[in-house]
Amino acid sequence: MSLYLKDIIIFLGILINGVFSIAQTPMSHHFNIDEDLPFSKIYNIDKDKNGYLWIATDKGIFRYNGIQFDNFLLRNQKSTHVSNIQEDEKGRIWHYSFGGEILYIENDSIQLLKDITTQVNRFPYYVFNSGKFHFNSKKDYLFNFNTQTFEWDSIPVENSLKEEYLPFYSYENLTFYLYHNHKIFVSQNNKIRQIDINQKKYFEKLSPIRIRDELYFLLEKDGKSYVYLYDNSEFIKINDFLSPLENTSLIHIYYHDNLVYFSTRNGLMIYDIQNNKFKETLFKDEYITASLIDNEKNLWVSTLNNGLFKIPNLELYHLEIDKNIRKLYQLENDGQNLYFSTSEGQLFQFNPLNKRTQLLYQNKNKSAVRLFKSNIYNKNLIFFTDRLTSHYDINKNEIYTYTKGLPTSVKDLNITRNGLIFSRNILMALEIKDSLRVHQLHQKWKESKEIDYINFIAKNKKTYKAPLIRFRKDDALIRANHYDIFSDTYWLACNDGVFYYKNGKEKQLFNNNQSVFFNKIVQTSDSLIWGASSNGLFIIKNKKIIKVIGENDGLISNNINSLYTYKNDIYLITSKGLQRYNYQNNTFHLYDLSDGFPSNDIKDISIMDNQIYVMTKKGIVYFSTELKDKIETLPIAVIHNIQINEEQTGIQNQYELAHDKNNISIELNSISLRSGDLIIYEYRMYQNDKITKWLSIPSGKQKLFFNNLNHGIYHFEFRVRNTDGVYSEIKKITFCIHKSFFESIYFYLLLILTAFGLAYFIFKRRAKVKYTQIQLEKSIKTAEIKAIKAQMNPHFIFNSLNSIQELIFQKDFETVNEYLGKFSDLVRFVLNSSEKLFIPFHKELEMLNLYLDLEKLRFEDKFNIHFDVNIPLDQQNQLKIPAMLIQPYIENAIKHGLLHKEGSKNLIINFSIQNERLFCIIEDNGIGRKKANELSWKNKHGGFGNKANNKKIDLINQLIDEKIYLKIDDLYHQEMATGTKVTLDFPIYFNYNNENK
Repeated sequence: MSLYLKDIIIFLGILINGVFSIAQTPMSHHFNIDEDLPFSKIYNIDKDKNGYLWIATDKGIFRYNGIQFDNFLLRNQKSTHVSNIQEDEKGRIWHYSFGGEILYIENDSIQLLKDITTQVNRFPYYVFNSGKFHFNSKKDYLFNFNTQTFEWDSIPVENSLKEEYLPFYSYENLTFYLYHNHKIFVSQNNKIRQIDINQKKYFEKLSPIRIRDELYFLLEKDGKSYVYLYDNSEFIKINDFLSPLENTSLIHIYYHDNLVYFSTRNGLMIYDIQNNKFKETLFKDEYITASLIDNEKNLWVSTLNNGLFKIPNLELYHLEIDKNIRKLYQLENDGQNLYFSTSEGQLFQFNPLNKRTQLLYQNKNKSAVRLFKSNIYNKNLIFFTDRLTSHYDINKNEIYTYTKGLPTSVKDLNITRNGLIFSRNILMALEIKDSLRVHQLHQKWKESKEIDYINFIAKNKKTYKAPLIRFRKDDALIRANHYDIFSDTYWLACNDGVFYYKNGKEKQLFNNNQSVFFNKIVQTSDSLIWGASSNGLFIIKNKKIIKVIGENDGLISNNINSLYTYKNDIYLITSKGLQRYNYQNNTFHLYDLSDGFPSNDIKDISIMDNQIYVMTKKGIVYFSTELKDKIETLPIAVIHNIQINEEQTGIQNQYELAHDKNNISIELNSISLRSGDLIIYEYRMYQNDKITKWLSIPSGKQKLFFNNLNHGIYHFEFRVRNTDGVYSEIKKITFCIHKSFFESIYFYLLLILTAFGLAYFIFKRRAKVKYTQIQLEKSIKTAEIKAIKAQMNPHFIFNSLNSIQELIFQKDFETVNEYLGKFSDLVRFVLNSSEKLFIPFHKELEMLNLYLDLEKLRFEDKFNIHFDVNIPLDQQNQLKIPAMLIQPYIENAIKHGLLHKEGSKNLIINFSIQNERLFCIIEDNGIGRKKANELSWKNKHGGFGNKANNKKIDLINQLIDEKIYLKIDDLYHQEMATGTKVTLDFPIYFNYNNENK
């Protein structure tokens, strides 16, 4: 049998230990039924793996995240009273209603599993074990529900029994049941058997509890309780009687971290296993239904009729004082007792040993009492009001009041080597030695002759008339003072700066050439001086500021109202709570509402016998200086809901959204039962990699709106920070808002293509119009050329007919016959080429030969013709030239140049190719153009044919790319006309698509 001897001793200690330690009340937050809670009765509480607190109430089941209570209630639920909260391996929250309904919550939705009132009595008891729920039964079998497959199975019972089995606990693969006359049965591997516990009388109730690896049962019978250890299928009795539980009825048992919490009808009893005693009983007047420790180490206690209690720390206690004591003002201690005053003129003494509080002093005008400790004058406690100065003789328990000399309403007081210094609007020094010699502080002050005397009780208990010396005559308000015992220097924090005095000299303290302002000055044992300000914590060494600590360094707030030193710790009173700073380890610890403080408005602190007493606006709390730091459990950031264009959507890590799905709302939540509504929400939304600063969400606002977002990739990040300064993991969501079609690259490509297409269409249309226009112009010009040819050809024919007529008159019929034959061939050629602008070069040569033959017959060989073609035949077959363009120039040379010349008449016609150009040179040795123009029968050398030919060249040049050039040179010798030279320069290739027309 495996049994821990220590565990046996623990439970035996319950029997013999009946004396409780002096009652102390841990600080707690009460969720008041009338103010905080939407329900009145609590039957059961539990926590889930995410850190939510679940509460079974008379109004259904509620989930609490530290800020709000969310209710889950099925529509038309038979009973709103629910209990028995259990979580399965999938995170589903199971519970039952008093109407017999088995319910579960999954994905924030409540579902009905089954109404099993036909199988069980009114309350469907069940326990969860190994993926199955084991239900009670009023028949001859037990039935189970598999949460994985949602299937039911049953365990047969040997004998048909009339009363139902009630499952009450599952442990490993065992399920324990109570049955008929409160016998104990256990089911294992679908078999059920009874366990003998050797009790003569049947018990009324059995409560299991697992401590470490052992399973115990507390049995109640006749108002008494018994402890049994379950081991190896046996119940082993540990003790006979539990005296502390003698008159109690156990409702719930909970074990955590060596403490056992007994929920009873008369409070929560806490048993300390390590110290083998009951530690304390909380809420003695309450009906406690359950207790638990959440993930952040808060103790939660539920009551049947008085709501819910949260205890952040069992080691943080409330100083119980009379409710009529109001307007707490200041704290002080003498090493044994705590003193606290009020702004209504009261002075109280609290004894930590007997927890007694007594009134020491009450002034008549009810003015505030300011406390200061003096440990060199018989441990007297000095205090001031706005009219009187007094001290309390601790040894004699007597109060002495001074009516002359000392100022009233003193702001600060400190101890020097020889007396006291205190300040209000001036700094005063009360210097006392045994010889009553005045310690000269400053030559200036002695000369001021502003010395008063007061009666004071010195060390030898005699009354002396001691001198009172005043510092600083001006009207500067002194907020605080300090005497540096290490360097014999006086420090003053005034409304115009911080000053120090040494050897009769006054100097001001600066930080980067700027004045500084302190609210309090203290000094640690290593001679460092510390200054509290509204701009952080200043550290001074050798009269120089060596460091300033601010919020970026860990301070909860830069606004420090006061300081307190203890060992290596500096305690800072801020507007956001009390913060402890260990300057050797450079660590911070914050005490605030989340620890159970009644308020973050801290007025004063005092440390005595390793106990820290903190005065807040709503009361005094105290705790050990060795109090463990908070467990840095991460709070949980929850993105609760996301809406796109006001439409619900599931929570996703990434969203792909159309351009018009650009209105996003995000509902945020958190889980921090410790920090509650003090938790800080921070978020940032940025595009691409342009990370922005974190933004805080105002208190109470948990929904963000991002409207009319432009296209792009947005990253949303969300985190929360609890009151310990611990951040949650960052939740990240990406929103990819696509461009509209009109902003996409496809639209721009389409736009470009459309533009190009339109430009191409316009270009082609214009080109077509231009082409049509050009073709029309070409047609017109072709028609003009043809018209010119039509005019020129009759002119040639007319001239030829005239020649034939002359031959007939001469009766030279043989010549006429030859002439008519060649003339007919020439006419036929002209007619065939009349419709063409361009003809092959060899055809043109053929036509020119016919023409020249006619001219020879006509003029009877009166002139010599030299016709040279210096062009290869293969090229002649490839060349084309304008039809009937050369003939008119030859005709002009014959009729107007050679016909009227006397003597030898020569006509030279030469064709050649030079530089890929065709040249035709027509040269005669006639009378020249000038002489020809003088002849009366002809106006000029060109005549009609020449004019028409020149116009024809101009028109052809408008139809072709490369031009035809005409040059006419008059030939002279010794200023005598010797003929005319005509040069025609043709391109070899004509780019003209209508050349066959």
